[in-house]
Amino acid sequence: MPNIPWFLWLFLGLVTLNSFEVMPSEVTQAGSAVSRWCLLAAIAALGVKTSFAKLTEVGWRPVLILLLNTLFLAGVVGLGIYLDS
Repeated sequence: MPNIPWFLWLFLGLVTLNSFEVMPSEVTQAGSAVSRWCLLAAIAALGVKTSFAKLTEVGWRPVLILLLNTLFLAGVVGLGIYLDS
């Protein structure tokens, strides 16, 4: 059996409990809020760690691909919000 990190086991356990609606809604809502903040912190950490000097070294094509990917994802999200309302 591969060496699986403990937090992955915890995640799978919480997903299973949430799927069976065993946990109170307050716990689920709090977990959702904590999850959003953790994702925000992770994205911010990636942004802080990004070196613009290194970006100029890789050339313009990877930066263009990143920009196009970001615009595509923003468009998909915007379309989803538009269709939902």
